[in-house]
Amino acid sequence: MTTIGIPRALLYYKYYPLWITFFEEIGCQVVISRNSNKRILDDGVRNTLDEVCLPCKIFTGHTINLIEKGVDYLFIPRMKSVETKKSFTCPRLVGTSDVIYYSLRALNPPNILNPYIETYTHPLIEAYLEVGEALGVEKDRVEKALAKALEVQEKFTHFKKKAPSPHQIMKKLSTVNREFAPANIPPNIEDEGSDGKIKIALVGHSYVIYDPLISMNLIDKLTSMGIEVLTGEMLPEELLMQNYQEILKQMHWTYEKEILGAANYYLKDDQIRGLIYMSTFACGPASLVGEAILRQARKHQDKSFLALVVDEHTGEAGVMTRIEAFVDMIKRKEGAAHGN
Repeated sequence: MTTIGIPRALLYYKYYPLWITFFEEIGCQVVISRNSNKRILDDGVRNTLDEVCLPCKIFTGHTINLIEKGVDYLFIPRMKSVETKKSFTCPRLVGTSDVIYYSLRALNPPNILNPYIETYTHPLIEAYLEVGEALGVEKDRVEKALAKALEVQEKFTHFKKKAPSPHQIMKKLSTVNREFAPANIPPNIEDEGSDGKIKIALVGHSYVIYDPLISMNLIDKLTSMGIEVLTGEMLPEELLMQNYQEILKQMHWTYEKEILGAANYYLKDDQIRGLIYMSTFACGPASLVGEAILRQARKHQDKSFLALVVDEHTGEAGVMTRIEAFVDMIKRKEGAAHGN
């Protein structure tokens, strides 16, 4: 059986259900790289330029892990646009497959499946037909596989909105299995309720806040402190776009729109006591988005705000000191508000 390697990094955290379903439906075996760890980081840093952002270094490390596993193909799509003509993903996402090919030639990497995805000019099916052709799969089977994959992705997206924490879903997807398949997704997930817990919103790229190494398991750590964590993944797309436009009328980066929209929404939510924006050093769009969020946060003096910028040199102890101080400050404010 043909094996397809998918790095557990970057857009894996958004489109994993779509990708694994598609490849399994056309008769391939999907191999996912292991969880981010020190070795993957070191491999990525050693094989990329210094100025590259941390998520891309991590991606390179994950790709090396898949090469070591001996997969037949690597799946690294060129994601230029998933929205309108005036909106794009990060330029590095478009060129990632080229960077991997040229930087890892000494490791003799397998063939790379890198379909060009630009949905405002090319139907999505064209990109996946290109993949099917490379794998020798007939057109009819590719079309059926993509339809099934899109169905699973839609249900997964719906599940994220209803789940108490999307992070729990990401944990379910940590192994290659079918837990996310429609038959295994409960139709009605009831919120467990916060039980009076303090609510803090965490915003940032999904491949930052959900990657255990980059985020230093921040969601789990906040939860262990008795905090209920909410993320942008829990909000409907239309709500994100509506809230982003209250700050900037037009921005060219799709995923930054989502981050900005989530931050604005949570800053206006009376139940949210604090907002954390997590980004990585050397991320170009983050410099603009971070400043926009900071300016918006200053308009909401009742909300505590913390900006975390990390790279491969960031120490976990320093980050945790800031997080603990942030949570303590919010708890003191809550106590003062209730006369305690």
